[in-house]
Amino acid sequence: MKLSPKLLIPATLVLTALVSTSTAAQAQSIGASYYRSYGGNVAYGYVSADAGAHLDKSRYVSHRVVQHTYDVGAGAHVRAGVTVLWRSIDAFRCEADAGMHDDTGSTSGTSAAITGLLRIGPWTLASYNRTYDLTATHNFGPYSLFGGGLRALFWVGPVPLTVQGDAGCGARATFQVNLNPFEHFARATPSANGWAYGSMSAGVGVPGFSAGAVSTLQLANATLGYTLSADLEDGVSGQLGYSMVPIAIYLGLYAEVNLWYWHEYWYRQIYSWSAGSVSGTTVLN
Repeated sequence: MKLSPKLLIPATLVLTALVSTSTAAQAQSIGASYYRSYGGNVAYGYVSADAGAHLDKSRYVSHRVVQHTYDVGAGAHVRAGVTVLWRSIDAFRCEADAGMHDDTGSTSGTSAAITGLLRIGPWTLASYNRTYDLTATHNFGPYSLFGGGLRALFWVGPVPLTVQGDAGCGARATFQVNLNPFEHFARATPSANGWAYGSMSAGVGVPGFSAGAVSTLQLANATLGYTLSADLEDGVSGQLGYSMVPIAIYLGLYAEVNLWYWHEYWYRQIYSWSAGSVSGTTVLN
């Protein structure tokens, strides 16, 4: 069986570059991709195959710090089938794709994705779909000072009024890793976040339905993080950063349906206010 030369699709090479400048920041991006595809009709059927790779990388300035981002991927796909009464039916299908992405200016670490598929006729013999992220987060709490809160019930005529209050604290620990082989750069960032809170709510309800208002007070929402960076040009450097919002207030309305066949909860924030954030960094070499 020989592929029809009229249906062969030649290789394509695309290279683009974009440079943009503004008063606040300077950004530069470069992208390249290479794909090769073949396809043609054979006796009572068809066969097609393609493979390629791409790379997009850029840099930008955020808060007077140069950040780097990239997206790289590669894939290959093969399909073969038969044609019955002008209808194409896949008899064989094999696909494999892999990619990696990183942005040093984001709050997420390097991520990667791998997918694969092998089908013969209508049967899937193998399928693979995995995503990996070099970010780990663990939450502590929130811990209530009153074992779940305080609650009081009042009657306003025939309508029950429930008032609830609570106070406590919580914390979060995060560790992220950013890898950029194109800039010969690696960074590890462990950080910790802690806060205290108080809440008060009042609502009315009947069996199966309730509605009311809730207010939340957040105190000393503080974050402490240490960044350790290493590259071939500048060597190893470290930076300690901190930030804290002394106080924040949130006010919202809620409604809840709790029936045996219908469970729904709605919340809408109608007001928020917070004091100015206190932050700073210290370079540790």
